[in-house]
Amino acid sequence: MNRLIAFGFNLFKKPAPERQISFKSLGLATLLAVIAWRIAGIQIWLLAYGFGMDLSISNMALSIGAYALAWVAGFLVVFVPAGTGVREGVLGLLFAGSLSPGGILAVVLVSHITMTFADLAFAGAGALLRTSNKR
Repeated sequence: MNRLIAFGFNLFKKPAPERQISFKSLGLATLLAVIAWRIAGIQIWLLAYGFGMDLSISNMALSIGAYALAWVAGFLVVFVPAGTGVREGVLGLLFAGSLSPGGILAVVLVSHITMTFADLAFAGAGALLRTSNKR
């Protein structure tokens, strides 16, 4: 991983970081990312249940995978600000057999709104913590 990081910095003619990442840190970061993806997918699953999806393990797996795929698709489509519309479209396509069109729209909109509020709340908390640590 450190060679890949050094290659990327070299490619952009920037000095590589002074410290290298350890396998332990990388492993822990990966584990936390997997947990976060599952939590985000379960959030979608519970919203979908509220709008008519069956509460089954297969639908939970669908929701986790659909959310992850939708997020990655939105991230990769760089010409759309924050992937807006791309993520929602992917979720809509993947939920087409499990929810009504109105249910899909509701899940997509409510999820987008709740995630935006969560992002703002965490950004605010981070700003407050940073300010309090400077004192």
